[in-house]
Amino acid sequence: MIKSFTLLIVCCYFLQACSKDDTPSTPEQLNIVTGIYTSDNEQSVLAVYGNPNVYSEVKEKLNTESGIISNDYSGLRTYPNPCDDFISINADIEIVKTWMIKAEPSNAHKNIDFTDLLSQASFNNTKLDKAAFTTFDISGKSIMLNTTDYEEGFYRIFVEFKNGEINCSNIFVTKDFEQSFKYFESIW
Repeated sequence: MIKSFTLLIVCCYFLQACSKDDTPSTPEQLNIVTGIYTSDNEQSVLAVYGNPNVYSEVKEKLNTESGIISNDYSGLRTYPNPCDDFISINADIEIVKTWMIKAEPSNAHKNIDFTDLLSQASFNNTKLDKAAFTTFDISGKSIMLNTTDYEEGFYRIFVEFKNGEINCSNIFVTKDFEQSFKYFESIW
């Protein structure tokens, strides 16, 4: 009787464990954050945690007068990060649409080159519309989104530029900045 009961408990445990969705995440997955850049303004990065799965277009530009090659940063800039009441989104190209996707932190994909991977990714409006909990049809090179009512946690911001290109960034919404940095360290 005891052996049967023990066997029943073991079988139930394995059935329950097998029924969970333990599908590993993929690097292109829209609802995971593998790292984050923290910043307090448009020009600064305070720290990097993990291996951020973000993409912002950076193109080399030759200065014909000096002969110096520099990076022409035309992509997405989000700050402050972490944020509480608002997030600023800036770019050198006009933004035509923005998607916010609630995300979960992931410690996977530590060795992925996301710049290369996401430059070739095929983010499309239909896929983003389905995954987003909210969208904004706000245009401009500088926009500010109110995050006051957002639940604390990670979000991925995707923006579509006037030229059709889509960039993405990861943010963290919180009311407790100090604890958020400790939280990032515990994950990554």
